[in-house]
Amino acid sequence: MATHLQKKPKKHRRSLVMAVLHGFYIFLVIISTIIVALWCVFTFWLKPPPVAQPTPFPPATWDPMSTPEPGDPVTATPAPTTPPERKGDWFQTFLLVGTDDGNGNADTIMVASFDTKNNKVGVVSIPRDTLVDEPRKVKKINGAYGAGGVEELMREASELVGYQIDHYVKVDIAAFKAIVNELGGVSFYVPCDMYHNDGAGFIIDLKEGTQWLNGDQALQLVRYRGYANADLGRIQTQQKFLTQMAKQLLKVSNLAKITEFAEIFNKYVKTDLTLSDLIYFGTQALKLDFSADLTFATLPGDGQVHYGGVKFYYQLFPQETLDLLNQLVNPYTTDLTMEMVEIYQVK
Repeated sequence: MATHLQKKPKKHRRSLVMAVLHGFYIFLVIISTIIVALWCVFTFWLKPPPVAQPTPFPPATWDPMSTPEPGDPVTATPAPTTPPERKGDWFQTFLLVGTDDGNGNADTIMVASFDTKNNKVGVVSIPRDTLVDEPRKVKKINGAYGAGGVEELMREASELVGYQIDHYVKVDIAAFKAIVNELGGVSFYVPCDMYHNDGAGFIIDLKEGTQWLNGDQALQLVRYRGYANADLGRIQTQQKFLTQMAKQLLKVSNLAKITEFAEIFNKYVKTDLTLSDLIYFGTQALKLDFSADLTFATLPGDGQVHYGGVKFYYQLFPQETLDLLNQLVNPYTTDLTMEMVEIYQVK
């Protein structure tokens, strides 16, 4: 009888353990089902932001304050009055602005497109010395930011590319440095020895070769201008570094740092995108292969143009610029035409 009484509690405990495990399993199944359901609902309701709708183009005119010098005639051609058709909200465009040099102008200007239907991103850099038809003594596009902030730069860049850019993202260079540090650095091939001392405490001192760059070193890299082809060399290096940075940023191991990146974004970035917009584009970016789906280019031109007593304007090559815009950032179902873009020529 005693032996029988000792075995019964063990059987009871075993049954209790099995019941608890079974209940825990059911609980996990229920929670998993709820999470999947919520994710499905979330992704269903997560939509791309609205895009700018085309409007009829007014006849092209030149500002009398920016009339070319004698001997450099410019002819304005009336633009079409019928607006073109947008590809859809799956093709969005962005003005990307970097500010860092403290002189009130934009230091880096890019126009980007994100084709979420075909998983493609196109980015064209607009050299900051690009000649524009504006009533400023110095008619460089980077002066738009100092003249009227990101809104004015948005207007001038939109006129240049021939359509209203949908969104803007302005980034203080401090954000760039903070993100690189949060990533733990970025591996990159420095294309040449770099040295510069501005006399005010900022020193660039990097050696050629593949290196693991921290935030300070990355900042030196993207600010260096001592290339044989001047600002174009700097733009090319910036584009290559941003590609490497984006690849590392979207690694699974770094997605766990979303809170830290959000804090950096909130502190240093100004944009017209909402939180839900950012989440939408973030989920779409996870589908990208940055080795194949991201294309950088620079608007082609001549950086040695003198005009109105100012040296070293960057005058765009009209046809080559138009071709590049159509290839990478055109949001319309038909090609941009020379009458739609505003590519200022003085020679």
